[in-house]
Formats: sequence, structure tokens, C-alpha cells
Amino acid sequence: LIDKAGMVRTRWLAGQNPLLAAAMVTTGDDYDRFLRSYLSYELLPQRFADEMERDYLSRPFASSVANGSSSSLIGVLGHYSMANYFECLNVSDHGAVLPTHFTSACLEAGIHMDAGLFGWYPLIDRA
Repeated sequence: LIDKAGMVRTRWLAGQNPLLAAAMVTTGDDYDRFLRSYLSYELLPQRFADEMERDYLSRPFASSVANGSSSSLIGVLGHYSMANYFECLNVSDHGAVLPTHFTSACLEAGIHMDAGLFGWYPLIDRA
């Protein structure tokens, strides 16, 4: 995937056996290349991206969250797909992010995000 996305300054800390949720060292430019190729279905066929963007924290996939650290992130960011969160922020009138409950409106909007890598807040909005 790194070569296919043109990520020339990216490497895995784990060598030949990368961890999918961690252990990648990259640059902002390479991350931009990755997101653009993912969004345009150049990196993966649409059927794979659709699977990755499913809500895996709802039935029939899951009935509860495994540990407390994930629960706090999900309470703020929304449900998790494969390698990205659903965008579902509950922001107060003063701009503070409040704990939220995942709603059908969040699911139907289908907007995904990756919280803050390189100071970015990239959104994947297929609408």
C-alpha cells in the first residue's frame, strides 16, 4: 500500500510485519497522498473501502467496547470503523467537544475522520 500510494518517505517500525493500527512513520505529504488515493479508490477497490467504512461497534459486529480507553475515545469521537472513526462530534455553543452518543444521523451521514495526525483533521465524506 505504501508504494501504491506513492508514499516515498514512509516506513513501518515493525519491518515486514506491520501493525495496522500503529507503527507507521510518515510525513504530512505522504499522508496526504494516502488519503487522496484512498478517497479516489485508487488505493483499494470501492468494495474494500466500503467494508472498511462500516460501523463495527454496532450489532451484529459488537455489543460492547472491549476496554475503558476505547470507551472514552468513542464517547467523544463516535463509532469506529476499520482504521477510522465516524465523524460524530457534539460541540457546545462555546466550541467545547462534549461526550456524545452515536446516532442514526451519524451513521447515515457516513463521514469518516482520522483525529489530528500532523495537526490535520481530515474527513472522508463520500456524499
